[in-house]
Amino acid sequence: MDSKSLSSKVYYADQSSLWIEALVPGVEGISATDSIAFQFAGVARVQSFGPLNSIISIKDGPEIIFNLPYDKLQEKIRDCVNPVLNLKEYVNLSTKAVLAKKLREEFADAIEAEKWAYIESLTMTAYVRQSNSIEFRPFTFSGKDINARNLSEGGSIFEGTNIKMKMKGDKKTPFGDQEFLMEGSIEELRALCKEAHAAGKTTLDLSEYSRRKGTTLPPEKLLEVLARRSKPFQP
Repeated sequence: MDSKSLSSKVYYADQSSLWIEALVPGVEGISATDSIAFQFAGVARVQSFGPLNSIISIKDGPEIIFNLPYDKLQEKIRDCVNPVLNLKEYVNLSTKAVLAKKLREEFADAIEAEKWAYIESLTMTAYVRQSNSIEFRPFTFSGKDINARNLSEGGSIFEGTNIKMKMKGDKKTPFGDQEFLMEGSIEELRALCKEAHAAGKTTLDLSEYSRRKGTTLPPEKLLEVLARRSKPFQP
């Protein structure tokens, strides 16, 4: 038996007579919360519930959620030298289902934020244009100033794909509005930003990348494509 397992067993044995005070949801129409006290010997299990919460399950009693990481809760129980440990201030009165839903949403948000963190960490320079326009202008912008999570990809007048971006707050594009297009794809942009971020860069020059599709067609062809795109649909 390793020392960690041994110390854990000793900790449980030593604290079996410890009383723990906590709170539980009160009876509807009578009280918002009720106090509860139980001996540690009456605990069925202590478990983590996400990275910041823990649960004590009482034998033949309720499950009590605490706003304490598992290790911190163990530490408070193990290090208590008094006969009673008051944990009321750490009790989370949410139901397990409600808290689980909240934790799932936070986890999903964290995963989503990580997907766009590479873009938001950089200041980029690119050639951009407005919708249904063939005029490119250089533009330097911070990834934090665009709604990275709301990037959208669509068909380009250059017969490729483009990325539609929108500035946050009162930030403006070179055209004086908030929306602009950059030639390329979201997948490629994320890959380029991830590579730059991994290399420790804080800036990314997308000038050549963003202009490449705009130089593949001659001017007369661009005007033809633009004229075709601007005509109303006729069935």
